[in-house]
Amino acid sequence: MDNYKILILIEKISFLSYLVTFLYCFLINSGIPKREYYSKRILKENKGDFSKFTKCDKCNIIIPKSFKVGHCIYCNICIKNYDHHCVWIGKCVGRYTKIAFYLFLIGISCYIINSILMFIFYIKMKF
Repeated sequence: MDNYKILILIEKISFLSYLVTFLYCFLINSGIPKREYYSKRILKENKGDFSKFTKCDKCNIIIPKSFKVGHCIYCNICIKNYDHHCVWIGKCVGRYTKIAFYLFLIGISCYIINSILMFIFYIKMKF
């Protein structure tokens, strides 16, 4: 019976960690550069010298090459340090959401494994 209480406590903790990391990934900016800021500032400061900058053909945004920007075909926006578009969180994984996304994956994996263990333990107790 004590093992079951421990599993319930672990399930609550893993669900809470899954929920917090999901909300963090979902609510924060994943790395979308501000279109107006970079285009106006770069055009003003660098008159004709664009060797350190790149332009997205789809967004028409001028950004520094150091940002390592990728264009998401699903969201139709550029993302700094673009990794991929995740359908589970409903947005792109980029510079500011990469670590939180990995924590989200760990949290949901722990929650699923714990749910399976609780189901097995429950079946074992009943029969």
